[in-house]
Amino acid sequence: MSAKTTPGPRQAASVFRADDDYSDDDGFTVGSDLDDFIPESSHETPTLVSTVVEGTKQEEGMNLARDDRDLRLNYDNPHHARKCRDLDSAKEELDDSVNVDLIAYEKDWALADSIRKRHIDNIALLLERGADANFQITGLPLIFHAVKQKEHAPQIIQLLLDHGADLEATSGPTDATGNDDINALHWAAGKGMIHAADFLISKGVDISKPCSSGKTPLILAAERGHLEVVKLLLAKGAGLHERYANGGSALMWAASQGQLEVVDYLLNQGSRVDDCSEDGLTCLSIASMSGHLAIVELLIKKGANINARSISPEDWTPAVFAADEGHTEVLQALLSHGADTNVLTSDGDTILELAMEKGHLTTAKVLLEAVGGPGYPKDSVALQIATAQSETTVKSIMNTVSIMYRYVDSRSTGSEWQGWIPWVLDQGGKLVRSQAMINMLRAALAYEDTEITAQLLKLGADPSMVFSTGYTPLTIANSKHNLKLIETLLEAGADPAKLSKDATGCELTPLHQAIIGWEYGQKKGTSVVKMLLASGRCRIMDGQNAQSSAFARVVRKFDSCDDEIVLEAADIARQMLDFTNVNEDRSEDGSTLMHVAVYYKQKGLIDQLRRVGANVNAKDNDGHTPFLIACKSNVELVNFLATRCVDVSDTNNRGYGALQIAAAHGKIEVIEFLLGLNVDDEEPLMDINSCDPAGYTPFIVAILAGNEDAALYLLERGAYPSSFTHDNGRCALHYAAGKSMLRVLEKILPRRSMGGIDRQDNKGYTPLALACMAPSPTSVSLLLSLFSYQPGVDINIVNPITGDSALHIALKRPLHMSPMDARYGHPALDLLHYIYTDITVRDANGRTPLHLAAEFHNFSAAKLLLSRGVSLHCEDKKGRTPLCLCSNPEIAQALITHGADVNHGDEDGWTPLHYAVSRCWVKTFAVLRQAGASMETRTRDDGLSVKERLDKFGTWDDWVNAEIDYVCDDAQREKTREAEMEAEFE
Repeated sequence: MSAKTTPGPRQAASVFRADDDYSDDDGFTVGSDLDDFIPESSHETPTLVSTVVEGTKQEEGMNLARDDRDLRLNYDNPHHARKCRDLDSAKEELDDSVNVDLIAYEKDWALADSIRKRHIDNIALLLERGADANFQITGLPLIFHAVKQKEHAPQIIQLLLDHGADLEATSGPTDATGNDDINALHWAAGKGMIHAADFLISKGVDISKPCSSGKTPLILAAERGHLEVVKLLLAKGAGLHERYANGGSALMWAASQGQLEVVDYLLNQGSRVDDCSEDGLTCLSIASMSGHLAIVELLIKKGANINARSISPEDWTPAVFAADEGHTEVLQALLSHGADTNVLTSDGDTILELAMEKGHLTTAKVLLEAVGGPGYPKDSVALQIATAQSETTVKSIMNTVSIMYRYVDSRSTGSEWQGWIPWVLDQGGKLVRSQAMINMLRAALAYEDTEITAQLLKLGADPSMVFSTGYTPLTIANSKHNLKLIETLLEAGADPAKLSKDATGCELTPLHQAIIGWEYGQKKGTSVVKMLLASGRCRIMDGQNAQSSAFARVVRKFDSCDDEIVLEAADIARQMLDFTNVNEDRSEDGSTLMHVAVYYKQKGLIDQLRRVGANVNAKDNDGHTPFLIACKSNVELVNFLATRCVDVSDTNNRGYGALQIAAAHGKIEVIEFLLGLNVDDEEPLMDINSCDPAGYTPFIVAILAGNEDAALYLLERGAYPSSFTHDNGRCALHYAAGKSMLRVLEKILPRRSMGGIDRQDNKGYTPLALACMAPSPTSVSLLLSLFSYQPGVDINIVNPITGDSALHIALKRPLHMSPMDARYGHPALDLLHYIYTDITVRDANGRTPLHLAAEFHNFSAAKLLLSRGVSLHCEDKKGRTPLCLCSNPEIAQALITHGADVNHGDEDGWTPLHYAVSRCWVKTFAVLRQAGASMETRTRDDGLSVKERLDKFGTWDDWVNAEIDYVCDDAQREKTREAEMEAEFE
């Protein structure tokens, strides 16, 4: 048996749980007295964009938010009248102009109160007087509250619909009650409101639409046990086999919640008894896991497969689920109908072993009788130990038994007193022995009882088992720093290379854990490490990479300031070399001991490893030799290795040689040394223009890595700047422009051999375009200054893939990409000041530079374009002018000042004001209104006027407050553009 804890069924099938937000009470969500929930109005004055906005609100008659009113609430008249159902008084108060503001504020809450009390006349009156049919309380629209009014629900819902209520309104993903984006039919089904459900279906609500969590109305009704609603939904066409997001059907959900009547009905209607969820769970598995005995018996009667195996957890049967949860009666029912007691889980555990490990004593007794027969001992001390859930409990039982055993066997004296251990194990029989032994060993280790540990190991306890905590016996002994205990385990064959989890959940070997203890000065730390190493079975390179290995932790201490620690580290390292294969022991990334020695620059250790046969040219999984790793470091180490018979011409898996790696890390001294290895009269060892299979030379690699000094040094030594990389068709000029390496550009631009500087790469980008995309676009002005020296060069060349010129790219550039922009100027302005730049060229969407300046809120570029007389009325492919795309109020004002048409409509009739409202451009809206933009213009696609589009947001303050969401959305899109641009240089 594995001592590991198998994941419980709750973890694997936790999705089969009811939603807590569906309580079955008939009360209203907000409480019995709505008066307590009507807040007083505020005297605070709302912050307005300008007086233009205030004028707009008054002119268009928009509903003001509560905070805009100065009147204090007075409940004495209209609210009391409606509360008492005095319709005449209520009408009189509702029509009283003195109380208009009061009623506008209070009527929505009064409507909710009337719905709760089912006062139909009041509901109709309030709706006629303008109460909001879509008002929400605690995140639920009023139509949800109407659903709960039983036989009155259809009439109330119809009144709400007649006055504009949204039939498809949802609770939203994060409303106050925790509901998960459900509609009114979901709500009715979950609450068992059959009248409302029937009415909503008749109104066309989709009967099978899942909510955002994946549940359909049928599933919601089934899991809550609302049989009549289940019958209705099926009669109206709901699919009997509809599935939840995890593959669970209505039958499975009803079974999980113990809804016997619903389960019986669904089975009689044709639900398949052995249908499975995505995890391979059948209804019988789910009911067994949940402990619903009556449903288990019904499913068995209906022919359910009693030994169906799940996918996750792997190979669990209904009996395994029942035993794991301790549902004894369910297990007995399954066993009485032939459940297999010999089934093994994927971890190799039996049903009995799971029950004992989880501490289910009664369940274990049932299984002992089923597996071992009626006469099998079920009241043994061994079983108590096997089901105990703590070392303290086990230790207490063992102490008691050891004392009592002396009265059982008078010979148990002196060295023979441990005879009680086999006696206890024998009393429990072979079915209990293994789990009892596991728990006894855990307790003995926890209390550092070497004698009991040794006795258990002699009796067959596995010294390398992994306990349910993730620890091995050696792990526990290590943590106790108990040398005798460690020695006992090692002599019994404990594996010191077996991984176990530490307190943080990391998987480490006992040796690694012991070395960490030694590092932190734990008592006997060195002795523990040496004892483990002496076993000859340790893996000193176990770990993800060279730096995370146990060997690396020791080597790091070679540079300690404490001489004693240095001596201890050297001693441990020597012993490590004595007990390991220096070439075969590797970390997960393929690093050897030699890689570790080079990584930490330990020349003495390098020579020591060579003397014991370590391969100085060994490669890790990425093809890096120790010499290539040294090229990232310093010239002394490179020189040292070069004299130790290393192969200096080796390359890694990408094809990078020593020069590329040194260039990538900016190691000029290493580059100089490597080039110095060449002898005049021999074939050069180091080719300065060597390239990997993709065409990356050391020069290009240095540029890509941002090492300008290294790139300049390579140029001086003869690096060829005009070679192209094969994967993207770029030359050094492309890379240098994208990295804004001005000194490199100044060196390579005058060279006639490199061709036109408007050459496009495989993606259609020129060096100038890449310069405009650079995080710090400082090379744009330099490139422009040199264009005049290149006859025939076209700076307006358009990317055939994206349709953008360099100017388009510069204008689409996020303004916040780098603080360097403010210092060196924006590339768009550099281009606009250049005499040969085409300021009318259009992008793939037909947008001009002015469109882009307006859309991407580049005020400086917009002013410059306007000063040069560009057209304000150019339309893109959708008929939009620059003003339609403008979110910046300053740019909008500038466009209007120069004659932009504030009422221009695009191909769908959308005016700039429509766009401002839809995107919550509050300040731009004010500018447009001040310039005379019409609120009545209707679009051709959805037929809305600006005012109607504004009203869809609710109150004025609702619209203003929504601006932050759109600002965040715009910021996210800008970050995405920034990431896309920066990705071109990775």
